[in-house]
Amino acid sequence: MQNPKSSSLLIGCFAIGGLVAIVFGILFAVVLYGISSGRLASLEALPQGRIPANQLAEVSQIVSLRPNEQILYFYCAAMTVADDGNLFTNERVISYTTDDGSLSVFDAEYREIESAELRRSGTWLDESTIDVLLKDGTALMLWVSPENDGDKDFYAKLIAQLERHHATQDTVTKR
Repeated sequence: MQNPKSSSLLIGCFAIGGLVAIVFGILFAVVLYGISSGRLASLEALPQGRIPANQLAEVSQIVSLRPNEQILYFYCAAMTVADDGNLFTNERVISYTTDDGSLSVFDAEYREIESAELRRSGTWLDESTIDVLLKDGTALMLWVSPENDGDKDFYAKLIAQLERHHATQDTVTKR
């Protein structure tokens, strides 16, 4: 004969386990909906055509895009784009963060950049960094997710943009 107390305890454990599973399932569904709807930031770096329109508009306001300036690649290292962003445009490289309600924006035009170096993270949990070295000896750091090799794609496109700008500058300088 089974002890009624152990039976109740077993039922209670299953009930608590089921409740925890339901709560996690709901949270997972909410996060997936938030990411797919563009209300929450993506887990990966996104090229121009894949950035949700509402995020594109929000980032454009945060970094004060110039006339004819276009975001070419974007990565958010926070849950929302208002909190943290790393991107480059057809004119410059930009990193911004909001800390205690205060926005800090760091940017460099391509003509100010000497080089850039990718330092890949050792795990999929950590972001890779791109050190953008400026001609004045300072540096700007960009954080990019390695998710789906987004860090490598972001870096490759950034280098192509930098080389394109430097080639144009060299042509202008030689004239």
